[in-house]
Parts: sequence; C-alpha cells; structure tokens
Amino acid sequence: MHQVVGTGSCGWSVTGIMHVVALSISQQGNPAALCGRGITIDTRGYQVKATVMDSCAGCNWGDVDVDEQTLIEFFRSANEESVKNIQWWFNSEDRNGY
Repeated sequence: MHQVVGTGSCGWSVTGIMHVVALSISQQGNPAALCGRGITIDTRGYQVKATVMDSCAGCNWGDVDVDEQTLIEFFRSANEESVKNIQWWFNSEDRNGY
C-alpha cells in the first residue's frame, strides 16, 4: 500500500483526501513522466479514479500501488479476491495538474 502524505517523485504535496497511485519506475521513467495522469482502476465493474503522484521502486511494469483510501474504496464494494483481479487504464484527460 502506498504512503499517502508528503511529496512523492512527482514533487506535489499529497494529502489523505486524494485517490493517488504510484507506478513502477520503469513505467514512469526518469523524471517521472506520467505525473498527474488520471487513471481508472476496475475490479469486476467497480471503478475508482485516481491520479499518478509517485513512483514505486518495488513495482513491476503495469503494477499500480494504491493509497489507503483507494484500497478502502475497493473493499467497501468488492471482496478480497476481486481486488486481486484488477485492471487499470489511463483516462482520456491528460494531466490533472495537482
């Protein structure tokens, strides 16, 4: 689970009220080129929108490391098995500009 308060590799301040994610360093690039991109995370039809705000050193290409609030949103509407079977994609809007 991704830490939610502070400044990540994107350089923006992150608060506990945002849905934020980190992507793998290999996917983000250096500097973190995908900062501010909106993504949608889906598990069996339940979707949460989040913003790329950091890089994840321990993640593989395609992994998404979610913050606690985003994880809680999934557990409210999905069982543990479905949380393991997620898909995600970039939203059509480019950058949110946090």
